[in-house]
Amino acid sequence: MVMVSIVASSYILLSLVLKNVAYIKYECSPPPFAISKEQIAFRHSNAKSITDTQHSYVIQEDGTCRKGETETFLFIAVCVSASGFKQRTVIRNTWGSIVQKDNKVKLLFFLGNPNNTTIQKAILNESSYYHDIVQDNFVDSYANLTLKSIFMLKWSSTFCVNTSYVLKVDDDMFINVPNLINFLNSTRLKNSVIGQRIAKAKPIRRKDSKWYTSEHLYNETYYPYYTSGTNYVISGDIVPKLYQSTFHEPFLWLEDVYITGLCRERIKANIIDNWNFSSLHPPAQGCSYKDVISGHKNTPTQISKIWRELNDPNLNCSRS
Repeated sequence: MVMVSIVASSYILLSLVLKNVAYIKYECSPPPFAISKEQIAFRHSNAKSITDTQHSYVIQEDGTCRKGETETFLFIAVCVSASGFKQRTVIRNTWGSIVQKDNKVKLLFFLGNPNNTTIQKAILNESSYYHDIVQDNFVDSYANLTLKSIFMLKWSSTFCVNTSYVLKVDDDMFINVPNLINFLNSTRLKNSVIGQRIAKAKPIRRKDSKWYTSEHLYNETYYPYYTSGTNYVISGDIVPKLYQSTFHEPFLWLEDVYITGLCRERIKANIIDNWNFSSLHPPAQGCSYKDVISGHKNTPTQISKIWRELNDPNLNCSRS
């Protein structure tokens, strides 16, 4: 009865918090023309060896990859906005629930600072209950997505050093984890980043564009080959190398171009093109995800629907 009361109280508390923050949205502020003071401060705070565990995380969860008797095969790093309570809840209850059955798979949510005391209190309560959140102190914003991925690389390099693969994934993705594991088991890739490859992409020079990049930040005609930032896998052997490369590669606010393009090229890692790691938005149906790895731009309701249909033993995807 005590446990039931605790769970019920936690649910009521989280529901009240969600009600208060449901309509809080982050403005996608224009990306900086040069590295900001905050970005400089973040890089300075991280300018230590990856073996140095004294970095002051807001929430750390450093024992995640040590839980269980087996080494981690797949570490799933979900990059989610600090206010994304609903997204975190639906992932825990659907495709992310594999961690409850397979101790070779670990999952954590990576957050920045919401700059909102109400949201931060809710995050701390959520973390104390689920123990699946890692948080650093940079402002959680669209322009700081690269910082979030650098943060993810640092944490993984420090606290999940023996993992075979790291999946970086956004919170509006549906991931067919069994299909992903089957793919990784069949390939055993090393020195690679795997995802939906983007080739011969040009920097957008229109100042009215959300993705405007000045020549001051990047003056080449084309970006290097990179993968869609919505979801990609990094082979575990190069996660520390990718992290260390961020201290030498000039900063770029476009996360996917920076991590899977510029930093990957710097360490001479391969890029593996696999369009089953899709950044597209297929119909939110179980049959759409039966034979692929991922799909993009799904709402929490759609993620729940896909999961329910995929796990329906009567699912019939044959064409009449």
